[in-house]
Amino acid sequence: MTISLHIERLVLEGWDSERMRESDLQAAVSQELSRLLGEGGLAADLNSGGEWPALPKALINMPSGMDSAMLGKHVALGLFGCIGPPPNSFSELAASD
Repeated sequence: MTISLHIERLVLEGWDSERMRESDLQAAVSQELSRLLGEGGLAADLNSGGEWPALPKALINMPSGMDSAMLGKHVALGLFGCIGPPPNSFSELAASD
C-alpha cells in the first residue's frame, strides 16, 4: 500500500526554535511518521483516502532539553494518533523507539 501524506503547516507552541533547525525537525518527523505508518498503517476509515483542513490538536510531551530528533518522534506519534489505527493497536509501535 502506498500512503501519500501532505502536511502544509505544522504549528508547535512552546518549543525552542532558536535551539533547533526546522529542517532537522522536519526530517525527524518525516522519518518517524513513515516508520509508524509503514508498520501500523492508517485508520480503517482512511484507507480509501481523506482530506482535512486541520487535524485535532495532539498533545505532545516536550520535556526541556529535547533535541530535534526526539521532538520529531513525539510530533510524529501525535500525528499518527490522529490518522493511525486505534491506540491499542499501535502501542507496541510507540514502544519500539
